[in-house]
Amino acid sequence: MLTRGVIIGKIVDDFASLSQEIEMRNKLGQFDLSKFCEDFFKEVLNITYNLNLSNLNKTRSNFPGLDLGDNKNKIAYQVTSQYSSNKINETLRKIGKDQAEIYKKILVFIIGQKQGKYSIEADLSKTYDFTPRENIQDINSLLREIVLLDSDKLDILNTLFHREFRKVKIELEPIDSSGNFESSYFNTLEKKPSEPPKNGVKFLGKKSEKGYENEKISWLDCIIN
Repeated sequence: MLTRGVIIGKIVDDFASLSQEIEMRNKLGQFDLSKFCEDFFKEVLNITYNLNLSNLNKTRSNFPGLDLGDNKNKIAYQVTSQYSSNKINETLRKIGKDQAEIYKKILVFIIGQKQGKYSIEADLSKTYDFTPRENIQDINSLLREIVLLDSDKLDILNTLFHREFRKVKIELEPIDSSGNFESSYFNTLEKKPSEPPKNGVKFLGKKSEKGYENEKISWLDCIIN
């Protein structure tokens, strides 16, 4: 059975590698997250914060402003890899009146690291009682909560990471100019030779009218020649 230290260390390492990948995606302007990624972080947030979030985009495509919602606790999240003030303000502006009536606490979870300072529009901050310190979370703040979890919850998180994290990494990999992923299976395949092998005759012998003669050549001759 894995110890707390081993599980926490593995989760920290996984999130560190993910943050590097997210940073690269952002530099390339690739900000879209798949529903699979949203579902993975939904589970992590549910386990860590004792929530019952569901994916709002599954019931309504591109649910304006919000991705995850917990009707019982009246909490909703926007999950994003973008960390700018403009992104936060844009998220709050898109929240509809019906959403505001259901969810009394709006949070933004950044897959990566949030900025040190934010400029939130005053009317939006007042309307949603939204402050960067209380309402913006990132991987670092999530990890601070994870290290305090009891052993049972850590075991559940460890199982989730073991089952799903590699898929998340692939989903969030930057795409090259040809539309390929770095971890693509095709990158591991040996390329088809562009010309026939030149040293085959050393093993088969010289070709005569009847075919290849049985000419014996030692392995040392092949290497030297």
